Amino acid sequence: MEHPVTRIIDPEPVGMSRAALATAIRLASSRPGTGRLTVARHGHLVLDHRWGPHEGDLHWVFSAAKPVVAVLIHQLADDGALVLDDPVAAHWPEFGEGGKESVTVRHVLTHRAAMPTARGVLRGGALADARVMGDWEVSVGRVASGRLRGKPGRFPAYGYLGFGFILGEVVQRVTGEPFAEVSRQRVFEPLGMESSWFGVPRREAGRLIPLTGHGPISKSVARVTNSVRVAGAVIPAGGLTTTTLDLLRFYEALRRGGELDGTRILSEESVAALAEPSDQGQRDRFVNLNVRYGQGVQRGGPREDILGWGPFGRHSLPTTFGHNGSNVAIAWTDPVRGLSYAHVTGYQSSYLRDFTHLAKVADAVLASCGREV
Repeated sequence: MEHPVTRIIDPEPVGMSRAALATAIRLASSRPGTGRLTVARHGHLVLDHRWGPHEGDLHWVFSAAKPVVAVLIHQLADDGALVLDDPVAAHWPEFGEGGKESVTVRHVLTHRAAMPTARGVLRGGALADARVMGDWEVSVGRVASGRLRGKPGRFPAYGYLGFGFILGEVVQRVTGEPFAEVSRQRVFEPLGMESSWFGVPRREAGRLIPLTGHGPISKSVARVTNSVRVAGAVIPAGGLTTTTLDLLRFYEALRRGGELDGTRILSEESVAALAEPSDQGQRDRFVNLNVRYGQGVQRGGPREDILGWGPFGRHSLPTTFGHNGSNVAIAWTDPVRGLSYAHVTGYQSSYLRDFTHLAKVADAVLASCGREV
């Protein structure tokens, strides 16, 4: 049974077209599974649309979790507890094993640590990392004993799980507190993100939206991520369970320079540093696309690869920043247009089909803003 609920909340006063938002709703709802699309402009909620058979509201958002990890690191820089150009080993000595002593915090934030996986392809690569991602100590141990596959800083190679375990362990070493607790105290609670966790409590399991998949790979991903054990594990780079409304609060705080409802989580300077380009879209050696990276986020704008555009939309601006999550979930803010945006689909099929779908929905929302940019 379908449970569509749509709220288009008076978009005209903030310069948005109701008809174009209706197109975004139609496109978003064309996907199987249960999803949600939530949009705000200039701080005003203009769209909250949910569809699909499941009545829950919690989604596993895959790598859309990474900016939360990045904000924690930038907070520690604000505190003077670390400098982004510190070697990781300065805060986590064991990480320096195997010639990794030159890898800096910034290298990890920008996916230039030259170690996209803890081991090379012949020793299991990404699949081996995924098999143990629910065990923090094992995952951190694999990263600490890993080897570089190049010179740090030379080229981007997406650290799809290592990003989170390296930076998450740095957070733990610097603060002396568990990563999940730090994220709760320093991001979720201050921003009123009451339905967000790294490691969802079992009492909330009934609210989880199951991922559905088409094809053997997507179905395997769904089996893993739908597991209550995995959802309850602390997996910083990909294991955030949240709602689109919570994601909107996170990005509204960043759009406003690090402050929301009188609570500051990050200095304006660190928000600018977070969004600062680390390159102009150099080809990523892991995903084989020209991804535009900031300092812990992905950025919008055109790309110089076979597609020429990213999942934030063909008409996204280079100043837009946020993160895609395995083409299942995406969230971002566009400070120029005054937009904050969260879209979760609950469905995975093929890379290109899902990637294109995210871009089409985003472009419909961008079109609703007219041609003022």
